[in-house]
Amino acid sequence: SFEIDQNVLVELKAELELNPTGKVDQIWKKLIQQRHYPYIPLTSLSIYRWGTMA
Repeated sequence: SFEIDQNVLVELKAELELNPTGKVDQIWKKLIQQRHYPYIPLTSLSIYRWGTMA
């Protein structure tokens, strides 16, 4: 199975704090493309518990 580096989530959270009106999906795509990850929909992560999603 594919494991996500925790740093990606930390970076996503940081990006959202810097740019709270930014599109989460676009930021996410950029971050995973930088790492050449397969695309994982944000909804499949437990990102919601981070409190970054209103």
